[in-house]
Parts: sequence; C-alpha cells; structure tokens
Amino acid sequence: MQLTKWFVLTLGIFLAFAVRGQGEASAPESGVKRVYIQKIKMLKRKAKWARINYTLANTGSESVNIGEDKTAEIVFFEDLNLEKMGLTYYKGDVVHAIRQQGGIVEPKGIYNNEVKVDFTGMMLPDGSQPSSQPKAEKPKEEIVIKKAKTREDWLKERSKTDKMKSPEKTKPTIAKAKPKTKPEPAPQPAKENPAEEGLQINPEVANATASSDNIVDGEGCADLVIESLKILKLKKKKYADIEVTIKNIGTAPAPLLGEKKKRKEDNIAFRYYFSGDNKLNKGDLIGGGAFLGEFDKNPPESIPPGGSYTGKIKAYLAKQSGFTHNLILVVDAFQGIQECNEANNSFYIVTR
Repeated sequence: MQLTKWFVLTLGIFLAFAVRGQGEASAPESGVKRVYIQKIKMLKRKAKWARINYTLANTGSESVNIGEDKTAEIVFFEDLNLEKMGLTYYKGDVVHAIRQQGGIVEPKGIYNNEVKVDFTGMMLPDGSQPSSQPKAEKPKEEIVIKKAKTREDWLKERSKTDKMKSPEKTKPTIAKAKPKTKPEPAPQPAKENPAEEGLQINPEVANATASSDNIVDGEGCADLVIESLKILKLKKKKYADIEVTIKNIGTAPAPLLGEKKKRKEDNIAFRYYFSGDNKLNKGDLIGGGAFLGEFDKNPPESIPPGGSYTGKIKAYLAKQSGFTHNLILVVDAFQGIQECNEANNSFYIVTR
C-alpha cells in the first residue's frame, strides 16, 4: 500500500515537470527589438541629397544590428524638427540610408554616425522599398469584321469618284504680265563734304575779307585762317596724320618762318584741342602742338595776300575721350604774326 502511494506521487511530480517544460518551449518571444532616432543634425543640404549626423538609442536589453537585423524597428522621436530640416517626406529615405550603412547599437547604449541620404520619396517609413505592382493590362481592342463589298456597292462608289474627277470645262484665264520697271534709287543723304571723304572745308573762309583795323603805316595786315582739314591716316586712340591748308585773307604777306631757317621753333606754331563741339572753349583739353615744317619739307617763307599753303601735322590722340570727338586746330598759336583778326585762327575736324 505504501509502495503504491510512493509510485503515484513520483508519477505526478514527473508529469508536472513535463507539462511545465513543454509550456516554456512553445511560449512566444517576450518583445521586439527597437532603436530610436534620438537626434538628427543637418550637415549639408542639396536639392537631391543631404548629409546628416544622427544618434540612435537602444533602450532594450539586447544589442541590435541595424544593418543585418531587418526585423528591428527604427523609430523617430517626435521632437526632431524634421519639417524645419525639410525631411518630413523623406523619413523612409533616412531609415533606408541608416540601414544601408549598418552598425551595432549596444543594449542601453547610444550610437552616433554620419550618412548621406538620397531623396527619392519612394521608401516606406520603415526604410524598405515598396513592392512592384503588376502592370495593368491594356483593354483588348474589339475586332470589327467588315462586310464584303458587292458589285452594286462597287459601281456606286465608282460613279461618285468619276463625277468628282470630271469638273465642268472652263476656259483658262491667262494673266497678262506687267512690264518690268526699274525701282527708283532711294535718295541718299547729302554729305557735309561731298567732294572727298575725310575732308573738312571751312565755310567761313570763302566769304571772309580782311579787316582794316590793324593796318600799320598804310601797309595793310596779314590774316591767317584754316581753309580745310583732311585726315590722311587715323589710328584710333593713338595718332592722326592731318593735312592742313592755311590761307592769307589779309592785305599784307603773312610770314611763316623765323629768322633761322633750320630752327623750326621759330616758325609759326599749331596747337590742337579736344572738344565736344566745333567751337574752341576755355574748358577744352589741350592735346599738343607742332611747328610749321616739323612734318613737311620746304615750307614757304610767307604767304602773299589771297594765297594759301598746304602742309602736314601729326596729332596724338591719347588724351581724347568718347565725349570729345572733335579736334580743333589753331594756327599761329603763339600770335607771332600781327593779324587783322586774331579770332578766326581755329577750325575743327572729327577724329573719333
């Protein structure tokens, strides 16, 4: 009797442990691995990508391999200011970039790293790619079977086409050709100096007469004027070779050379100015000057009344600007000749 009781007690204890072990083996896992994105800092932002610094926190008791453990969740904290950084619609791209980079977050630990995030907008919030959807099938086109044409249908269509091809006969009208006439040439604007391009003629010289105000001892007086100016060679902003014709409209000969023929500084002098108009003013800029015979050979000693002389000078244009396009030349600049009129010795030409 005692043996039976001992056997029943032993069997009960064995069955209790067997049921307990089976229950423990079939119990599900207690929790899910999860890491939190605790902090995000924007390092560099472009239109299609960004580089961020991120911090992950593992509050669990097991380490998490974010690259290999696909079941581990990566969760955003609510106060990360994603909208301010422009990442609200790219959470899935951020998680995908972190998973691609990989890394192990220790239990109760923090993991910090940098990563480049490509903005696709196609990733799911957990960082996975959406499954490809099957393509929609195109609707099948209905096949319409046309009836075969009968002989009567063919004859009707032919009669219609014959009527369209045979219009009423009309006499063609032949247009008469108009006689060809040469177009009249457009009137050309009159040039200031039609005789020769680059020549500037002084219009006041033709009607100029000598004044009797400076007559000395009844012998009359000389009066030099510039009859014309002509540009022989022009190199902008550097120099201009100018041909000048001076005329004596006075009643006495106008001496041109000094006492010493070889000394050109004793001859009459030219001076040129740069101006915005064709009149010599006080504000005009002095460009330089030259003496008679400096750029031409064998000038005459004097010009008789009514006579003229044509010589050459070289003007340097370095001081000329875009606002002073005229060069004004003055003859007898040092007033070495006693003239009837001292105010008519200048004339202008355009050099810019």
